[in-house]
Amino acid sequence: MNVLIGILVLTLLAIGHELGHFIFARLARVPVEEFALGFGPALLSTRRGGTVYRLNLIPVLAYVKIKGMEPGDLSPDGFNAQKFWKRFLILFGGPLCNVILALLMFVLLFSLAPMPTTTIAEILPQSPAELSGLRSGDKILMIDSTPVKTWEDITLKISQSTGGSPLTFRIERDGKILDITTTPTYLEAEKRYIVGIVPALEKRTFVAALGSSFTYFGQMFLIMFYSLGMLFTGKVSLSDFAGPVGIVQLTAQQAQAGFLNLLGITGILSMALGVFNLIPFPALDGGHLLFLIIEGIRGKKINPRVYNTVNTIGFIILLAFLLLVTWGDIFKL
Repeated sequence: MNVLIGILVLTLLAIGHELGHFIFARLARVPVEEFALGFGPALLSTRRGGTVYRLNLIPVLAYVKIKGMEPGDLSPDGFNAQKFWKRFLILFGGPLCNVILALLMFVLLFSLAPMPTTTIAEILPQSPAELSGLRSGDKILMIDSTPVKTWEDITLKISQSTGGSPLTFRIERDGKILDITTTPTYLEAEKRYIVGIVPALEKRTFVAALGSSFTYFGQMFLIMFYSLGMLFTGKVSLSDFAGPVGIVQLTAQQAQAGFLNLLGITGILSMALGVFNLIPFPALDGGHLLFLIIEGIRGKKINPRVYNTVNTIGFIILLAFLLLVTWGDIFKL
């Protein structure tokens, strides 16, 4: 069941991506010839508004066919005959929809997941916090003259403790302000300093969840950007990346861990799909956007033969990359 959920998540992300292209094509009044779920022979199909909607035999992934996207196709109402900004939005729509879907997943996640506060809910037995006199219910206001507003501020300050140097916690207890000094201990298993406190949790407001979503999105974007950079500089290898098999396996594991974990990984994967497709590489949306920008600068169309050749080479490289990563996924099973 969890593996099936993983496959459904991949299909959901593909539908979201293709739906982005579909929506912007419709907004630009460019005919969409076909929108299909899955591949193989059609099980069900219907035509509405000039578009054939298909449910195929193997309902995994999705695709959309927009009129006039083939190089050299100059149908008057087709994609290639449209103004620059219309073609740009249609190409950009897929990754944009994935990004929006990721943000929606993150908002839902942070709305449902309790948020740690600066109030202590539990003191671990025999921990530095217990030995120094910290108690559950204490609200941490400041550490070593540094005000703290979030639990992340507290964990960062503790983790920055060098050599287990003492930290002075300014707390509020029963309406009184107290200063308590404790010395963090190094936790070898997690390679960090701790004092042994567990935060109280509370539900976020919608505004707080929205803010957390954008912050988390920014953090994940930087991590993805840095990871891609490490691939090109040789600091990581292909074995560190996951293909479809690895993604399904990872999603299945998160589904088993619970609904919130599944929401989180779905949002991250949707974001990764959107960001990856914007890479200016042939055969990706980013590659098509790059060609479009070059056309806009030159003021004339790129030779269809050159366009096809470059995209074919790019597709072969991407396919080889996918096969190598997938082989690594299978080898790690």
